[in-house]
Amino acid sequence: MSRPRKAFTLVELLVVIGIIAVLIGILMPALNAARRQSRSVKCMGNLRTIGQAFYLYAQNYKGMWPVAYQDGTYPTGGFVSVRWTDRIAPYMTGYNLMENMGGMKTNEAALRDSSAIWGCPEWTRLEVPVDANDYARPGYTMQYFPLSPEGPGASLGNGNLRNRAYIDNSKGHPSVVPDPNTGKYFSQSIWCKKGSDRLLVADGWQPFLQMAPGPYGGTFTSDNTWNPYTTPIMPGTNADFWVDGGRHAKPNTSKQATYKGKYMNALFCDGHVSAVSVMEAYNAIITPGKETAVP
Repeated sequence: MSRPRKAFTLVELLVVIGIIAVLIGILMPALNAARRQSRSVKCMGNLRTIGQAFYLYAQNYKGMWPVAYQDGTYPTGGFVSVRWTDRIAPYMTGYNLMENMGGMKTNEAALRDSSAIWGCPEWTRLEVPVDANDYARPGYTMQYFPLSPEGPGASLGNGNLRNRAYIDNSKGHPSVVPDPNTGKYFSQSIWCKKGSDRLLVADGWQPFLQMAPGPYGGTFTSDNTWNPYTTPIMPGTNADFWVDGGRHAKPNTSKQATYKGKYMNALFCDGHVSAVSVMEAYNAIITPGKETAVP
């Protein structure tokens, strides 16, 4: 005659559930940290791919690298904006976004989920306003101050290097009829002066990187603003520095911590990628190899 099996008591079940809950509480932070690290590594790989595309672009265009952002008009009329992502897309996707400027917005949107140009897994467009320019926000930002600190002070002004120019598509890019009062293309050799110290592309909420007050003679400090710590609640709207300083940080990391903590990824002009702080990113743009940002 078999004995009836003894069932778990309510107390025993509660003890087991409690142990499981404690284990989950212990393991979840470690798992989340591992997940963040994995996404950061993927982001770094995407940035290296972007860096290779810049070098391939230079091989085809007489050693020139593209500017970050370009407003222009066809010689026959019609306004168009061209960004660095449009320029290097053929070397990353095999698809030339420049062939049909009228369809550029749709084409960029179609590539968003399949190209390393939009490849940071931590990037979310919900962090920024969704508007007519949303299609062109790639999750990475390119700086456009290639002459700093060697060039004259005027070369550091945002408008001077946005290269508002006429784009002659019949000659292929980067053939332009430039406005002499604004920007021009710069060669890879100029960008690569102090290339291991000079930042090229970083985590950011806009395709091109603006910054204030540094380019106009001021000093960037922890009192300035950057994503995701800007106010009001639409990040980036009032930012002084258009980088995403807390993208790879753990939740609720303070703004002050990201000033010196290495919570964003950056591609440098020599092709290497590393995690940097907001302060290091600023120095690597305005005074490569020197420290001018202050706490």
